Amino acid sequence: MKLAVLAFPDQRPLTPTTAIGRAVSKLAGVGRFKRNARTSEYMKSLAAEHLGPECEFVDAGPGLPERVARASEIVLLWPDGNGYGWLPVERAVLGAARGASRVFVLNGRRRYFELTPPVLRAFRARRVLARFWIGEIIIASALLLISPGLVAWDWARGRR
Repeated sequence: MKLAVLAFPDQRPLTPTTAIGRAVSKLAGVGRFKRNARTSEYMKSLAAEHLGPECEFVDAGPGLPERVARASEIVLLWPDGNGYGWLPVERAVLGAARGASRVFVLNGRRRYFELTPPVLRAFRARRVLARFWIGEIIIASALLLISPGLVAWDWARGRR
């Protein structure tokens, strides 16, 4: 039996009361926009198209480990590209999956692959980069450090 697990873990609305809370809430909204997560209807139709009609859908919740233990193939339906917010669901699924069960991922970008420990480690590293905006911080810092030198170079060559 194929079991498709569907969850949208990062859709909790934030209710900020301070200026810092509002800023964090806005950054979280930008992060959600940047991930471009698909809707649940889109993910269900994508799974039905890719996995076939024998696939059973289940929402991640309290009864998930029991249902995963009975499945021969588990497919995690990540609505975004790297499964942001899926760490608790992955732990529950991988902990409950038996040795004969294989765990796959179908993400919102139509990529289908087996979730092995090395692949999962790589995605967790990408999630850290995405969550803490490490790439954006490095590029912005480099631009701030290089800009005065470029302005001075242009000034010395007579360009304004």
